[in-house]
Amino acid sequence: MLKMLIYLELTDCCPIFAAQFQKYKIKLIMKTSSAVIKLVLWTSKELKDGTNPIMLCIRYNGQSLISTHVSCKPKDWNEKQQCLKKTFPNAPALNAMLADMLNRAIKIKIKLEQDGIDYNHKTVAELFKGGDADKSKPTTFYDIMQDMFVKRSLSKSSQSVYNNAYLSISRFLNNPNFIPSDINDTNIKSWAAHCSDVCCSNTMLNYIQKISTTLNYASKIGVAFKMPVEGLDYIHSHYKLKVEHRNLQAHDIIALELHFEQTYGVNEGLLNRTSKQFVLAFFLCSYHMQGLAPVDMLQLKKENVTDNPDAYKIVTKRQKTHVPLTIIVPKVKLAADILKFLLESADTRGGYIFPVFYANCDKYKLSRTFNTTSNRHLAAIASELGINKRLTLYCARHSFASIKIQQGANIGLLANTLGRNIANIGVYISNLSSDDELYKLSIM
Repeated sequence: MLKMLIYLELTDCCPIFAAQFQKYKIKLIMKTSSAVIKLVLWTSKELKDGTNPIMLCIRYNGQSLISTHVSCKPKDWNEKQQCLKKTFPNAPALNAMLADMLNRAIKIKIKLEQDGIDYNHKTVAELFKGGDADKSKPTTFYDIMQDMFVKRSLSKSSQSVYNNAYLSISRFLNNPNFIPSDINDTNIKSWAAHCSDVCCSNTMLNYIQKISTTLNYASKIGVAFKMPVEGLDYIHSHYKLKVEHRNLQAHDIIALELHFEQTYGVNEGLLNRTSKQFVLAFFLCSYHMQGLAPVDMLQLKKENVTDNPDAYKIVTKRQKTHVPLTIIVPKVKLAADILKFLLESADTRGGYIFPVFYANCDKYKLSRTFNTTSNRHLAAIASELGINKRLTLYCARHSFASIKIQQGANIGLLANTLGRNIANIGVYISNLSSDDELYKLSIM
């Protein structure tokens, strides 16, 4: 106010002085009649993980602090530029969100001043939190997940795994309406340890993948939070090792084949999808059909198969990646005998080779039921044969890959037979899908 009085006195008595100061008039007025809004690191408050919260600070006739739901240590904060340093995890996305919050608050202030409305720090803060906020943007983890389902057109089976992952972590946090910033490195590790007694490694890997994907989606749509990179990486590596240890060895596959031949054999019992006989046959077929995933096997129809003199040739594609596949099943394999028997009755099931799906059926419901029943039967069979591993349908795929690598298979060809994108594993080899090459790999 004193500066303003001096300015007015001098301009009244000296026109030359007034002209010199005319260009500074707006700047002078802004200093005395406008709110100061900036991003600050609240160093006087320390969170449980040792970081300090980043706050949106509004100063004008008092002060309001609004949480950005992002925190860091002082060494990670650039005070001058009001942003996280580049070395901070997920810094570009977080800085973009922080800048968006800052700009939104500044726009509210400018609008108030343009409309000639008297305001203070509380006015800006209330408008920021209330009417000016983008209410169309999902904020809770559940709402973000549901938004992702719609935007990415996820299948029912995928949505089911996401929902199970959400239920698991929301029960642990005891908060169904938790937001992404509620997940941190510490509590996500605690959640994984809590679940380890009731969830198998594959389930935990699926859960952590779905949680990571949802958090990444939240980041992309502009939800501000700190990605728990350390916790996610720790859980993924921990359970990945457990899954690798569950791969069967070649002698385990031989033991399962002998058990099938001596106990069951290829007969009418294969048409009962809930029987141990069919489940074991399905598992062995998955292994010998180049580790074809269970979901892809269920989709196979008679039209996908060509009966050649030495082998059955199957042309299909992965449901997950839509990568084309050519599968060779040599007729010296047990899987070829099972395939031959099931092909004879495929027309009665709408062309489906394996007696799980049929014409106009609820595929989602049947696949879920079949997966649960199969894993229970496989666990019992493993116990009977003294296989000290938790046997599931998907083990056939991993076992095929690990055994072939141990036997010296070409990595590029193996990736091709599994329907994997070679570029994703850092290997590029062309012309690997000839029938002769596939036959060589399948006969090993």
